[in-house]
Amino acid sequence: MYEIRRVSLAIRDVERALASVYYDQLKGALQNLMTVISTSTDADTGGAGTADTEQVQDDSSQACQVSEDEVMAKFGKGLTEVNEIRHTYNIKAFELCELLKKLSTLRSHENKKSF
Repeated sequence: MYEIRRVSLAIRDVERALASVYYDQLKGALQNLMTVISTSTDADTGGAGTADTEQVQDDSSQACQVSEDEVMAKFGKGLTEVNEIRHTYNIKAFELCELLKKLSTLRSHENKKSF
């Protein structure tokens, strides 16, 4: 049960890292997930390697290696635009909330002239 929770938390860390704009955070979260998965697999088999464990290790060694420079070269412009849009949205939403705080209610004008 505890192993399932550890795997679940590691997966959530990866999802949070995907939502962020930091490649290093994603890389660390994925490494943590791989560590958690490998330790849970070893615990399930009693520490003895099986064909399934070897298959997982073989798959991970054949995984495509990507560097931050390659990702930024290919997707940097789009990532920068999305980051700018997100930043602009947050600022505008904050300014709108500040303006709404300054508005008075209709009830405050109830017994005044021209209401």
